[in-house]
Amino acid sequence: ADFFAEAERLGLTGRVEVTGYVKSAAELYGIFAEVDAFLYPLSEGLTSRRASVQAAALSGKPVVVSAPARADSLTHHRLMKALIASGALQFVPRGANAAAFADAVLATRGLPIRPLVASREIGAAWDDLTAALDA
Repeated sequence: ADFFAEAERLGLTGRVEVTGYVKSAAELYGIFAEVDAFLYPLSEGLTSRRASVQAAALSGKPVVVSAPARADSLTHHRLMKALIASGALQFVPRGANAAAFADAVLATRGLPIRPLVASREIGAAWDDLTAALDA
């Protein structure tokens, strides 16, 4: 079954929004304020290059995302590790079907997420980078 059919079966029609690219920051922040959870079904799994996943997770809302291809692929990335530890990132196995993603989104209801201060986390990541370059 496709994602929208599964959302309808679960009674979520009208509560699921697929936006695609959002051009303005004001529209983006408005969306962030209204969503219950973000969903990223990525065929390649989560990688450290997914800034949109990081931004969504820093919003304080849960992010359901395809698991990385390798368990150790994010261990070098300070911000991703913090987002995982905070509970903001919820992994679904790569290749999971729409039902598994829908179940994972529903499971985020009431999920406690430890808020992160974006400027602190991003600043620390830059500090790590410049320290590595200076070494």
